[in-house]
Amino acid sequence: MEENTRPNSKQTKRQWTSHEDAKLVECLVELATTSWKCDNGTFKSGYGKHLEKMLHEKIPGCDLKREATLSDRQVNENTQVNLEETEMEYEADSQEPPTPGVPVAPGASAAPSSSAAPSASYIERNKRKRGSKSEEVIDIVVESMRDMKGAYQEHTAVLVDMVSCFKHEKEGAERRMKLMALLRDVPGLSGDDRMKAGLSILKDNSLIDMVFQLQPGKLLPFLKKLL
Repeated sequence: MEENTRPNSKQTKRQWTSHEDAKLVECLVELATTSWKCDNGTFKSGYGKHLEKMLHEKIPGCDLKREATLSDRQVNENTQVNLEETEMEYEADSQEPPTPGVPVAPGASAAPSSSAAPSASYIERNKRKRGSKSEEVIDIVVESMRDMKGAYQEHTAVLVDMVSCFKHEKEGAERRMKLMALLRDVPGLSGDDRMKAGLSILKDNSLIDMVFQLQPGKLLPFLKKLL
């Protein structure tokens, strides 16, 4: 990771990855929308430590320490969030601030820079972006529900057709069993004659209805005509 040493300071400025940028934005948004935000647009005292804790939770193994300082910088395009430049500084050795007029010895650390809170314009822009993202999510959910509804209707239609086919097949099987029972009770027909008559009748559903409507005395002559 590229680092640049500041003059007269042990603090080093580090290059942020897109993942770290995204997590930092999440932390700042949480701070700006929770009890850490003051009425005057700044953060309450001690927010830096809380921000550091949040970063360590979101980025395991994170080496970022102390408080965040915000200057002019654009977060990676993947985050699509314009922030005033954010940089994290390594924790410097604690020391008394230099006395005015006394030059700083080589290698000595300068006084740590103070933390600045996100500006009101940043918070407003972030709210608008969050609102836009929320609308996009809602649109996706609604579209998914419509797709699910369409798929459900298609599956329902298929199930109705299947039930109708099963019902028709069941009714057909019941009619065939009823016909064979009727043919067994007709006197004067051999087993082969009953089989031939049954096969002839089953080829035409109208013949089945006719057989069921015939009087017992007229059934035998009718069957013989089919043989």
